[in-house]
Amino acid sequence: MSQLKIYRASAGSGKTFTLTKEYLFLLFANPNSYLNTLAVTFTNKATGEMKSRILEKLFEISTNKTDDYVADLMAAFKLNEGEVRKKAQVLLSYLLHDFSNFSVSTIDSFFQRIIRSFAREAGLESGFKIELNTSGILQKAVDHLLMKIDLPEHAHLKDWLVRFAQQKLSQGKSWNLSNDLNSLGTEIFNELFQLESRDIFNSIGNKTHLQDYLNQILVIVKDFEAKMQNIGQQGSSVISKSGLPYDAFTGKSRTPLKYFEKLKELRDFEPTATLLKIIDEPEKWGRKENSLAINQQIADIYPSLNNLIKKALDLLEREFEIYNTAKVIAQNYFALGIIADIAREVQAICRDENIFLIADSSHFLHKIIDQNDTPFIYEKMGTRFQNFMIDEFQDTSKLQWLNFKPLIENSLATDQTSLIVGDVKQSIYRWRNSDWNLLANAVEHDFAQYGSQTLSLDKNWRSLSNIVAFNNTLFVSGAHAIQNDFNALFADHIQDQAFIAEFGNKISQAYADVHQHTPSNLAANQGHIRARFYAPDKALTYDERMLSDMVQHIEKLVAQGYRYSDFCVLVRKKDEGETVANALLSGTYSESGNGIPVISNESLFLSGSSAVNFMMAQIKYLHNPNNLILKAEMVLNHQLLHAPEHTMPIEVGKLFDLDTEKGFAQQAYEWINQLLTQRQKPLLELVEMLAYNLPPDIKEKQGIYIQAFINCTNQFIKDYFPDLSAFIEWWDDKGKTEAVAVPDNQEAIKIMTIHKSKGLEFKVVLIPYCNWKLDTEINNNIIWCRPNKTPFNQIPLLPVTYTSRLQNTQFKEDYFKERLYQYVDSLNLLYVATTRSCEVLLTYGDGPSKTYKKQLKSVSDLMYLTIDKQVYNKQPGFIDLAKYWDKENGLLCYGEIPKPGRNNNKSEMVSEVLKPFTNKLLDDVQIAIKTDSDDYFTTDGKQSKINYGKVMHEAFEYIRTAKDIDSALTKMLFEGKLSENEKQILNTQIASLISKPETKAWFDPANRVKSENAILTKSGTYRPDRVVFLDKEVHVIDYKFGDKQEPKYEKQVAQYVRQVKDMGHSKVKGYIWYVTLNKIVPVSTGFVQGSLF
Repeated sequence: MSQLKIYRASAGSGKTFTLTKEYLFLLFANPNSYLNTLAVTFTNKATGEMKSRILEKLFEISTNKTDDYVADLMAAFKLNEGEVRKKAQVLLSYLLHDFSNFSVSTIDSFFQRIIRSFAREAGLESGFKIELNTSGILQKAVDHLLMKIDLPEHAHLKDWLVRFAQQKLSQGKSWNLSNDLNSLGTEIFNELFQLESRDIFNSIGNKTHLQDYLNQILVIVKDFEAKMQNIGQQGSSVISKSGLPYDAFTGKSRTPLKYFEKLKELRDFEPTATLLKIIDEPEKWGRKENSLAINQQIADIYPSLNNLIKKALDLLEREFEIYNTAKVIAQNYFALGIIADIAREVQAICRDENIFLIADSSHFLHKIIDQNDTPFIYEKMGTRFQNFMIDEFQDTSKLQWLNFKPLIENSLATDQTSLIVGDVKQSIYRWRNSDWNLLANAVEHDFAQYGSQTLSLDKNWRSLSNIVAFNNTLFVSGAHAIQNDFNALFADHIQDQAFIAEFGNKISQAYADVHQHTPSNLAANQGHIRARFYAPDKALTYDERMLSDMVQHIEKLVAQGYRYSDFCVLVRKKDEGETVANALLSGTYSESGNGIPVISNESLFLSGSSAVNFMMAQIKYLHNPNNLILKAEMVLNHQLLHAPEHTMPIEVGKLFDLDTEKGFAQQAYEWINQLLTQRQKPLLELVEMLAYNLPPDIKEKQGIYIQAFINCTNQFIKDYFPDLSAFIEWWDDKGKTEAVAVPDNQEAIKIMTIHKSKGLEFKVVLIPYCNWKLDTEINNNIIWCRPNKTPFNQIPLLPVTYTSRLQNTQFKEDYFKERLYQYVDSLNLLYVATTRSCEVLLTYGDGPSKTYKKQLKSVSDLMYLTIDKQVYNKQPGFIDLAKYWDKENGLLCYGEIPKPGRNNNKSEMVSEVLKPFTNKLLDDVQIAIKTDSDDYFTTDGKQSKINYGKVMHEAFEYIRTAKDIDSALTKMLFEGKLSENEKQILNTQIASLISKPETKAWFDPANRVKSENAILTKSGTYRPDRVVFLDKEVHVIDYKFGDKQEPKYEKQVAQYVRQVKDMGHSKVKGYIWYVTLNKIVPVSTGFVQGSLF
């Protein structure tokens, strides 16, 4: 029986080298083992790299280009060198000729294979789609919910949504119902929620049961508050009747006896430390400056007030925890009531559209694997894996592990090989459900019956010795410091010995293997570290000082021989990256004034391009040409596009005086009028036309941005309804922050988030915002807690907001667990960031907070404490930081800047950061509908349906009555949009469609008709397909030619109906005519968000 092999691989320790070695050993032991071996990674990129590395090493061994692994293979398999190299050639041939069975895959890909094998059992129809984009499905589910609220059968839902919104307002929070529900809906993909989902839905699916539960919670809250308020009123009354002012008591205007006022107003129930000191101490109640008479009055009322305080404290002791628990549950209670509705809508959408969400895969597989034995699963898959190799195991989630565990258990039970590789210190994806506890503890516990072999890779092959020593020093001391800080936090709140045993040393244990050695062949004392801490300054902001220093450091390193491509700036948030990118590109902080080239797939946003902003300003203006502000914004963007940087090209006042024909206004007047002639163009054609009209030098400089904008427009059209209003809404909400993807092989500084940098390495690493909070309580994160006492445990799992208030609730252990995980998240981010550096590490952060010696607030505090209060470890591989610490200036500087070596090929680097913009379609080809396709008018294939819909839509625009059919189609024939044969087919189809009883009135010559006419309002322009004025009512009709009903269309038509009513028509009805479905759907006007109130 085999043991599970566990590799603990710190940063830069040769993990990929070790994985490749293990795979080669399997192949040399059995050439066919690749057929039964599954290597699992977590990204497609890592999958490709692992496959390439295995093939590359086999090739290099077989062609005498490397000695890697050769000696080990000779010793393990009793082969001579020639035999090893010959066998490597054979094995390489096996893999290349049977590449499809060379199983290195992402965990999601492997799970998808199992899902497809069990499609029938899951109730999935053939051809189902695996959907990665949960946010899109979630948004659609929220839209569906909001559209249902006016229907009688959903009165309960409307009531809960109203109360949810009102609760947000009462808490002083801004709210947007759609955004709030989207944010709330992400919780249904939380693994803890998914594991308990059946019991949760049984508890919260019934709104009546939920209301009963809430009533019990509110009784607890109101009862406690009434008792405390009564005590406050009694105490305030005693003081008032005595005639004594508060100034007469100890503390004068800040006397602790104002506690009674706080109780009376329900402001704060907890006593101050000063109040606790005077209980049962009558001599401490008065003031020495008081007259004897006043102090006697105080002595007279002391007994009753003292007893009231003790009564309040007794009540706090007995009921405060229960009260606080009820209070925090009530805070998110209406959200809880809505989660079930969101989850049901998501399920309904997936069922109707034959979609399977990748986010549900682990939960789905858990139900399958939990109910079947391993051989049956393999039988369904058609593959039997015997050996498992799981990389980046610290990023595995609990559900993923529950799915893998029986497969690995089966492997070990049959005496096969399985191994996992990971590093707790690099677990930074907890927001994706990753659980580093699995690697830290669970794996060895789960396989105790088989035993496990734990191996630590403790040599750092990536970084120079000084970088390694600095990280050793920082994280050995830092982990100890942050553990002490955490233990001090929970000491006054938790006495449970099991909790203390589990968490009192958990951070230190996670970092127990952090100390690394450098290979003996590397020179000592190499590498440069600089850590800067900025004290508060009234004259300059943090950004101004940090960016100025950072640019100087970059320029100095470049002068010493480093290339821009050697640098990487690591940030935690994308907006930080955007700030750095703008500063570097602008040249603001450079002595020469020249910008520094930058590439980033996360920090270069579409909105950073003046060309894209100008294009978008034109689109907004075309959507609402009567809006003077949009007109002025468009002209300003036009001028900014041509003006020198950092200059205002026109007085703002002139932007609102554009309708004359004088000077600047004349030029603007002419191109604006020309622009207005393009209003009827389809969205993509409009965007491409606007791009084509940009000045050549702008297309040259900003080509990547422009092309990315066109690509995003194209994607929008595929995903959403392609009208200007929806496109503008998408831009303001998401589009402007879409990142521009640029090639990596450019001579420019990289900017990326720490999360994206994991697994990478760079000669020079800069961390400009090395000051993130250790604890993110301010973000109002939701954590899911299991109540274990009545009456709270009627629901098995409850969402509560993560705040310090939880310390005084029945969820205090959940709070401190989350606090510890937040600390580890922050420490791990710092570890990943600092270990990316090979030669030079530069960090910038805030000076220490006032409390840093007692309570750490940020990673800046942690680093500062570690440097300033270090207890020097004299063992090899550590630094005496005190020798290099300039406390007065907040600067640590250690090691010489190494002379950069050249490992990259300069000829492969691209000198231009932005490529010229070219688009052959714009230059040579006009967009036209293809009319010679055999399936042009069939309903087979998505594109055919779109073509059919466009043609029919245009035909209906020209048809007022049945007599107009032939002339409308003839016009389209002459324009090249139809063939003669297609014209005849459509003539028959349309004549049949408009002669039906349901539609006949809409094409009756006796009725007045408006087709595609604009309705101009303050909020924008609306353009219904057809408005028919009958004798006593008006009908608004929108045509749809797809094969599916969409609730979003009802919302659109409801808007049209309201606009027509606003024009003075009292009786207006809306209809969606699904022409292909032969169905007409009446539309209610109650679909807007505002109808909640």
